[in-house]
Amino acid sequence: MSDIPTNTKAEKARAYRLIVIVVIVVIVIAVIANANKKSPSTTGGRSPTTTAAAGGATSLPKFDTLVKDGDFSFRPSHLVCNIMSVGSNSNFDLTTPTGQYCRATIFIYNHSTTSQTIDVTSQYAVDNKGRQYPGDTNADSPGNPILTSGLGGLDLMTLNPGLSVTGYLYFDMPKNDTPVYFIFHDSAFSNGVKEQA
Repeated sequence: MSDIPTNTKAEKARAYRLIVIVVIVVIVIAVIANANKKSPSTTGGRSPTTTAAAGGATSLPKFDTLVKDGDFSFRPSHLVCNIMSVGSNSNFDLTTPTGQYCRATIFIYNHSTTSQTIDVTSQYAVDNKGRQYPGDTNADSPGNPILTSGLGGLDLMTLNPGLSVTGYLYFDMPKNDTPVYFIFHDSAFSNGVKEQA
């Protein structure tokens, strides 16, 4: 028979349980602290972790770089803002923005094995507040007079496999605002790809 009183055994058991709990809590805290130190990974979804508002647009592909989304490859170039109208009165297609037009020259290449239709409204300019401005279909036709698709714009142009087109994308943005990055989509349902403006 043990000569240790029962209440001392109970106290030792309580102390042992308390030590185990403290060790577990310390391990959990260490794991959480270590997880918070790791940098977040970039995801391939529709909303990558980099945002213009956080100044993270610099981690995106540089302007004038060929990027891919779905069946299309895109390369923007020659960004110009403060455009107050496109078209002309003589052609009865004069179009004015609510704010200002920012225009990017865009090269689009169909690298797939099937034809694909260009959707201007699925292309976005994003400003430093994270606001997204879709491509403007009103400016598309009068602003692309050299294209022969439909009324002369990029919107709803069918691009066959292995072919490319170069035209203008217009974005109606507030005056004195400029794009920080673009989001390009091969369709309204694709993941999209970002590129610096």
